[in-house]
Amino acid sequence: MLPENDKLVSVERSKRRPGEFILSFDETFINGLEDSELSASIAHELGHVWIFTHHPYLQTELLANQVALRVVSRENLERVYEKVWKDKGKGDLNRVSRQKETGGGTEIGNPTQISAQNHGWSDQ
Repeated sequence: MLPENDKLVSVERSKRRPGEFILSFDETFINGLEDSELSASIAHELGHVWIFTHHPYLQTELLANQVALRVVSRENLERVYEKVWKDKGKGDLNRVSRQKETGGGTEIGNPTQISAQNHGWSDQ
């Protein structure tokens, strides 16, 4: 846990211990999560770890969410995204869903597909 993490939640390779990863949470953000949302956040970031170890040059939010959805519900992931977007000033899922209906913006398919540039929930 960090006093501040601009990405709110992130994962990166350890510089000191090869083969290990560091998961970092913004202290204020983590304190605002329910247990199910915390689980969804961790599952999403572990999805990135899976990608790092299996496809190191392929980093997508969609793939991280596909991995996360093996262990958490879509609803829990969506609630976390809503909190991330609210905190980062990036809007809400209703706005993005309307963009999908009109053919613009990011698609919230099944599983959730979110561009890393659209939120701070990225490890890159």
